[in-house]
Amino acid sequence: MKKKPRQEMARLTEQEDDLLQKVEATQYLLTAIIRHVESERTLDYKSARSVLFEAHRLFAQADRKLMKCRLKQIYFKSHTHDET
Repeated sequence: MKKKPRQEMARLTEQEDDLLQKVEATQYLLTAIIRHVESERTLDYKSARSVLFEAHRLFAQADRKLMKCRLKQIYFKSHTHDET
């Protein structure tokens, strides 16, 4: 059974909001890690680089999901407008 257009839009909007929060959280995490490394220097270079790359990977993963969700939303809106 297909979802109604408004239900689908609401679901996509909710999913988009959740993904945006994840993207923002990873950005804050990356910034916090960089500031910690800069001020404390408790990690050696190789360890700091590994931590930053992993944080960046998480950011990129969440960002890709957000872009996919927005693309679906754009095409879904376009498709529903074409039918009216």
